[in-house]
Amino acid sequence: MSEPARFYRCYLLNSDNSLRKTQEFRCPSESEAKERAIAWLDLAENDGARGLELWKRDRCLFIRRRGEIVARASTD
Repeated sequence: MSEPARFYRCYLLNSDNSLRKTQEFRCPSESEAKERAIAWLDLAENDGARGLELWKRDRCLFIRRRGEIVARASTD
């Protein structure tokens, strides 16, 4: 039996960390949500974005800046 999809929110950021775009989506796992978020950042239409943050409810799961990856540890 497959695991139910979870709800995620991804924010694309400008160089000053201001919000550029937001995308909400469902994925079955955090790893797939990270892959989807990175793929969204890498789209040609988002070339001006300098990074992203991936959130699940009130918890930041992942931060990526162009050229670097910053993993967030769980605070639970």
